[in-house]
Amino acid sequence: NTTTVSACNNYTWNGQTYTQSGVYTGTTANCVTESLNLTINPNTSSSISQTALDSYTWPVNSQTYTTTGAYTAVIPNASGCDSTITLNLTMSFTGINDLSTSKLSIYPNPTNGDFTIAGLELVGTVSSLSLTDMNGKVVKVLDTKATKFSMASIKPGVYFLNIITGNKQEVLKIVKE
Repeated sequence: NTTTVSACNNYTWNGQTYTQSGVYTGTTANCVTESLNLTINPNTSSSISQTALDSYTWPVNSQTYTTTGAYTAVIPNASGCDSTITLNLTMSFTGINDLSTSKLSIYPNPTNGDFTIAGLELVGTVSSLSLTDMNGKVVKVLDTKATKFSMASIKPGVYFLNIITGNKQEVLKIVKE
């Protein structure tokens, strides 16, 4: 009589705990020989590092974090065992002006595609103008001489408009519908 079992980390059979895959035999109280074909699947762990401006929504657990730290989620891996994933998150506020005092604004926001930046003439010479996604990845570099822009080629979501003037950086949130 053969029993086939897959288990996470260990399995107890006939009073014995096994931690390795293999074929094991035992005898019952009635002197019947039984076999166990055992596959042990391990729990797994991994970590990722991420940097964000003011918040980060982790796709693993859909949680939004706003402070630097190490965050952990446990989800099933491919074999159904626990997979512990650690997010090492760094919030990067350095050099970003307080948006509540910003002279800049974006309209319409949310936008269906085209938007205008009001107040660019008040901040001096713009040396860099770009749109980044929630992960900080640049999705579009914009013309520093323009004030009207298109997001037609960008999928819907939340983005950040990064404006660098000299040694100052301003970041404005924009939503594409």
